Amino acid sequence: MSITLTCTQTLRESDDTVTAWFDCSHPVTAKAGQFITLAVPIENRVHQRSYSLSAFDTERVPNAVRITVKRVEDGLVSNWLVDHCEEGLTLQASEPMGNFTLDSDAKTHAFIAAGSGISPIAAMLQELAEHHPNTPANLLYIVRHAKTAPLLTELKTLSVTYPQLQIKVWDTATIGRPNALQLSALLTAWEADTHYVCGPEALIDTVSKLTLNRLRMERFNAAVYNFETVKPDGAAITFSESQKTIEITEAETILDLAEANGIAVNSSCRSGVCHECKLRHNNPEAIVWLEEENALTDEEKKEYLLACCTTVAGKVDIAC
Repeated sequence: MSITLTCTQTLRESDDTVTAWFDCSHPVTAKAGQFITLAVPIENRVHQRSYSLSAFDTERVPNAVRITVKRVEDGLVSNWLVDHCEEGLTLQASEPMGNFTLDSDAKTHAFIAAGSGISPIAAMLQELAEHHPNTPANLLYIVRHAKTAPLLTELKTLSVTYPQLQIKVWDTATIGRPNALQLSALLTAWEADTHYVCGPEALIDTVSKLTLNRLRMERFNAAVYNFETVKPDGAAITFSESQKTIEITEAETILDLAEANGIAVNSSCRSGVCHECKLRHNNPEAIVWLEEENALTDEEKKEYLLACCTTVAGKVDIAC
């Protein structure tokens, strides 16, 4: 964590959603679509969670960033922020990061957002309005109820000053969720150079199977792994710098295990993308990789692991 954030303003979008502006302790570099990871202390334990920036201002002094957080089932950190985020709250955060950003080569853009997935897309649309006002953009915003949809009023206001932005609101309470055929028909009609989708896994999986031009995706849920084939019998991790040895009785990610035992590990995406949780180890045979797509090279894996997407099935020392 390298930035201290101080909350300066909150807006209750609805009973279950809050939007908050934070001043940054020092200048930051940010791109529309990126995220930060917050360290949130709850009940004597610090929990790290990533949130996309729904807006930012790196021109003013001090720099400022904004997040929009929605209450979710069993969402410890998100629910705490919805209930407790207020002016004066200070939190530690990472620098902005992530590759879910605008395609600089695209002349037309199509965006699909649902739920909290509207956050990075709102920042992207603000970027287009400010710096590329003649660039056409279409937004499909899938909401449960249009009256309480986060950032919708702000985006409709933006479309007045950015007439190249066209917004279609899909209210699932009235017409249900869009299926693959409906999404395909809509996106085909828009004829965009690049498509962007952010939202629940089901939406991203559906859109990823469509025949589209360039597609950029951002999942706002941490990866969910299947541990059924992992047998941790006799497995143990020695965290050498923390001087703790933990015997493994049930398979879980090394990151979750470390956090549960009070061992601090830098992390951000929790899905094998950012590599913030890269750690050195001494036994590649004991490491079980749960995510390969964005993991390390075979040569790197001999010496390093990503704590968020590995578990263990043997004895290993980890430098942490």
